[in-house]
Amino acid sequence: MKIFKKIFSKAALVFLAIVLQVLPIVFFLYYFADLWWQLQLAFQILAILLAIVIINKKENPEFKAPWLIIILLFPIFGVIIYLLFANHYTRPRDARLTRKVHKGIKEALGQQASNNQPMEDFLTIGNYIENLLPYRGTKNNNVIFFPDGQSFFDDLFVQLEKAEKFIFMEYFIIGKGVIWNRIHEILQQKVKQGVEVRLIYDDIGSTFNLRNGYYKTLRKEGIKCHKFNPFRPLVSGIYNNRDHRKICVIDHRYAYTGGINLADEYANINAPFGYWKDTGVRITGVAVKNFIAMFLSIYDIASKTITNYLPYLEGNYPDLSEDGFTLPFSDGPRPFYQENIAENVITSMINGAKKEIYISTPYLIPPYRLLESIRAAALKGLDVRIIVPSIPDKKIIYMMSKSNFETLIEAGAKIYYFKPGFNHAKCILIDDQLALVGTINLDFRSLVHHYEDGVLLYKTSCIKDISNDFLAMLNKSEIVTKSNFKFNVFLRLMSSILKLFSSLL
Repeated sequence: MKIFKKIFSKAALVFLAIVLQVLPIVFFLYYFADLWWQLQLAFQILAILLAIVIINKKENPEFKAPWLIIILLFPIFGVIIYLLFANHYTRPRDARLTRKVHKGIKEALGQQASNNQPMEDFLTIGNYIENLLPYRGTKNNNVIFFPDGQSFFDDLFVQLEKAEKFIFMEYFIIGKGVIWNRIHEILQQKVKQGVEVRLIYDDIGSTFNLRNGYYKTLRKEGIKCHKFNPFRPLVSGIYNNRDHRKICVIDHRYAYTGGINLADEYANINAPFGYWKDTGVRITGVAVKNFIAMFLSIYDIASKTITNYLPYLEGNYPDLSEDGFTLPFSDGPRPFYQENIAENVITSMINGAKKEIYISTPYLIPPYRLLESIRAAALKGLDVRIIVPSIPDKKIIYMMSKSNFETLIEAGAKIYYFKPGFNHAKCILIDDQLALVGTINLDFRSLVHHYEDGVLLYKTSCIKDISNDFLAMLNKSEIVTKSNFKFNVFLRLMSSILKLFSSLL
């Protein structure tokens, strides 16, 4: 019975379907083996024409260079791989729906007044976001910072049980276990009480945790559930774009985000990589409106429907006494977002720093421009501290992260291993005044390929809690030095090769 389950599992069937798509290409090349030089000449001409197209694309050179290397050095292999995996073609129907959704969200949010004035030196960051997205920064919110998954879930459970109108949840990973069982139980109860529950989970992110048709089970329970970008066994680069966001909105009262998915390891119920360090925030106030808009925009794209946004956006948002500035925003791949918003926001934060830059990230593989901004800040004499895991969850990615250590340490940055285990927290703190908390990793997956969200915080009361959490992490971390940094010649070579293609990973 176990053998049959493995043979007919989702992973096995997907692998078989992909093999069946690749086989015709293999047979094609085999059939024309006698005409190999003519075939190679034809593909060389195609490679040159395709290279010209790539060069003229309005994209970052970091993404063009790997494809140019592959295509020009290995014309047959390169052209085929490019046509298969670099295809991010959006069907006209989906493109029209996306434009309609974004237009509707923008109109519904209206010209909400911004409160950027107190941002002083960081004013331009708020302006940048507001000029690209319909989300506005506001004062008079309240932000609670959670330094670990357990405290995050303890609060979330309580507030979910108090929901009266709607619950919106959007997560990259849902994993069956203690955490999800408890949340599922609450959602079932709330549906029976007449609360509207909408849920989105990423199909690939949750593929090893949930069975293929799990969303249908939730729908039968009254939960309006959709898988984001459902994976079909087609060889296409479109499945590279995942919904990596973690959002929960409860009525018009609370919005949660951070690095925490709905699975047991995030609360350290399971410990696959030692102690799992993560962080999150809860927002109260008019800034919740941004999260409602973010969720509904993705929900409508996933469900291929259009929501009447105004009833959800208009509500009684408490006017709190917080003087700080809160700006939740989203980011994602082209063609839905025309710029790498998160990368530009983080780069601007670092470039505007005057004294200190504290970064917590599970992966340290930033694009070249962002890496150089961090180096430049260290070379200027700023206190740059970066906390990474001591136990990796992905060894190849960890090796690529370590390949950036040396250049940053030589510039004067301090890098720390979080000794208790895996550091999954995604936080940046600048001069104890400006912070970014959200779902954004410092790698190409997050900054280019994935849908992400973050909260920009300036002079909010929770900045002190974020600062204290960084200090607590540093006390549990070991600084990377030449003596404990083991990176031999073979690893250097491997990481250098992999880094050439890091923008495609």
